[in-house]
Amino acid sequence: GDNNALGSGALTLPQNVIAGLQASTGAITLPNSIVFSPGASPASLYIEGCNPLTLNGAISGPGSLYLMDPQQNSVSLTLGGNNSGLTGDINLYNATLTLANDNAAGMGTVRFLNYSTLEYTTLAPVIHGINGAIGEIDLSSASVLTIDTSISGNSHEFGGSIYEFGSPSSLVVTSTASNDALYLYGSSNYTGGTFIGTSNSDHAA
Repeated sequence: GDNNALGSGALTLPQNVIAGLQASTGAITLPNSIVFSPGASPASLYIEGCNPLTLNGAISGPGSLYLMDPQQNSVSLTLGGNNSGLTGDINLYNATLTLANDNAAGMGTVRFLNYSTLEYTTLAPVIHGINGAIGEIDLSSASVLTIDTSISGNSHEFGGSIYEFGSPSSLVVTSTASNDALYLYGSSNYTGGTFIGTSNSDHAA
């Protein structure tokens, strides 16, 4: 593989497509944006292989990402772009997903299909949906994670752990909708507090 294997333009995935990406010969960083075309059956993109892959371009559209290797290898992906245009889900299976942009998780649900790690490297990350009985979320030092439960079609239930590394980190739960809820039932170690119904700008750690 090569960092410029796909050139510099966008990778467009039309509906009804199942595609795969992997760093076959070592760590790879791709700059390309990824566009899932709209339609009744949006595409799925599988991230496979045991070598680290970084996607620095913005990802948009209704498709879904799957970090899942058919050979049961541990998958490692870093998302470095602003993916606020991504409305599909991100699915983790035996995976480490590093989010290097506050909006890298997109607007869908991050689903822990088995034990996986969601690692943030930014100070004010936002996630709009989370689901899974096991797994962990790792927060960077002195950060504030916002879980926004406003999108009714997303899942808001997590039985894994939220860990801080370094200075105290905080959790903010916010929503613009009514009759919604967030269910957390794992054991966590963050010490910066939990704030309900406010924005992360109100509580910088």
